[in-house]
Amino acid sequence: MAKKKRTNADVYRDVTNRMIESLELGRIPWQKPWAGGMMPMNYVSGKAYSGINIWILAAMPFESPLWLTYKQAKKLGGNVMKGQKGTKITYWNIFRKEVEDKETGEKKRRTFFFLKEFTVFNAEQVEGIDFKVPEKPEGAQTFESAEDLIKLYEDAPDTRFDGMKNRACYSPSFDYITMPEKEQFKSTEGFYSTYFHELAHSTGHESRLNREGVANFDMFGSHKYSKEELVAEMSACFMMSICGLSVEPMDNSKAYINSWIEKLKNDPKVLFQAAKEAEKASNHMMGIKDAKSEDKDENSKAA
Repeated sequence: MAKKKRTNADVYRDVTNRMIESLELGRIPWQKPWAGGMMPMNYVSGKAYSGINIWILAAMPFESPLWLTYKQAKKLGGNVMKGQKGTKITYWNIFRKEVEDKETGEKKRRTFFFLKEFTVFNAEQVEGIDFKVPEKPEGAQTFESAEDLIKLYEDAPDTRFDGMKNRACYSPSFDYITMPEKEQFKSTEGFYSTYFHELAHSTGHESRLNREGVANFDMFGSHKYSKEELVAEMSACFMMSICGLSVEPMDNSKAYINSWIEKLKNDPKVLFQAAKEAEKASNHMMGIKDAKSEDKDENSKAA
């Protein structure tokens, strides 16, 4: 009997199930810090993974940010340790095909996208290779502090520091951020992770990326709001990692984790969509105009 072909929906569901498993163990993947402020990257190509793959790999219980395929490990003279299981990442496979219009009979060249999977292993699962953690990717080293990173956000909204209000929020209607004074936070990490979170929200304003959860905000607790919160959390973690600060989880409560388990079960696609939007938000804040996430992830190049 022929093996049933896996669909995009199957891939969405499998990845989401892995995220749910991580949440059930009390780990919040999008709040995981990386060693030395580095994102997960392929050891051979030296390229960082992007999109949903960042968070797939972050859900794994490893400290090393280095990953490679079985074949890559063998080629370098190493070997995957006995009993170790690989981690499946995803990438878009693109192909073009001539199709005939049923009404006109005219042949047109169309582009098709479909998700494929790739298995990688963390450096901690491989023996026989003297792994050397490379320098941070060029560009990240130019950011000496979180303040320098914030200054790259050219069309950022005004920020009003108000110690009396004691809350952090972004107002889409008036396009400004309200933040408590820095001194009111218990840690430097807490201040900047909160600030990056609100800055990420602001990228969704209709004058910037015009993201649905911000530009067409409906109500707190709605599906659009939940997805936007995930976009902001992922963006904040990404920015913190770039400037070399450890991520301070915003909320590790059982109620918070259970709420995300429920949301992900209801909509397996939300992780992929949020990861893509978070990458766009971060790139906008850093002034990167030719972002790879504009259309589809290019994770195949990183693998």
